[in-house]
Amino acid sequence: ARKFTTCLAILLMVSFGSMCFYTELWHWYLSAALIGLGTNCLMIIIPSVINNWFYSHKGLLTGLTMSASGIFGALFSPVCSQLILTYHWRITALITALLGGGLVLIASRLLVITPESVGLTPWGTAPESAVSGQAVSDSAQPVPGWVFISSLFVLIGAGATVQLSNQLPTFARSIGYSLTVGALLTSLCMVGNVSGKLCVGALCDRIGVYRALKIVLLLLSASFVGFL
Repeated sequence: ARKFTTCLAILLMVSFGSMCFYTELWHWYLSAALIGLGTNCLMIIIPSVINNWFYSHKGLLTGLTMSASGIFGALFSPVCSQLILTYHWRITALITALLGGGLVLIASRLLVITPESVGLTPWGTAPESAVSGQAVSDSAQPVPGWVFISSLFVLIGAGATVQLSNQLPTFARSIGYSLTVGALLTSLCMVGNVSGKLCVGALCDRIGVYRALKIVLLLLSASFVGFL
């Protein structure tokens, strides 16, 4: 896993940094595909690390960890817009590549390990099966195949919804506002990103995943009605 995350960090650095030299439209499409691949693979690793290090409160901890993207997004969005105005977008792409890739490299060397490998045990109360050494059978309740297919379509829809926040700076400029205003809109979305992930994680631990999901869907629906 450490080698894998290291490769992903290098992929992201190259994909972002190479934008500094782009002159053709297809270059951007290629980078977009590679950045999407690298970013989403990193997201998959996060719950794996939490499962290794924690027995309890996994929902809240996953939300806390995922909210870091919102925190840095809220802080870095105005910084990034200022860098573009000061140094041009090509140099800003290179700076972003070095910062982002460097953070991923540091995290992959420090965090992507098991507690047993450093003489520690996972935090929290272990389930009875883990204490007694009994393995939990995955075949006790087989999951129907349609569940995977439906989940796939739900995730595609959720991914498309999330992309709306990426278009807010462009939308703001299209109706006459400055780049700074667009960056502020993105920062506000990131603030909601942080608080939302924390609340959803806590709700998952307290009332269960399915009930928390229904609440989130209601809130998202209300927000889209507000946009209309």
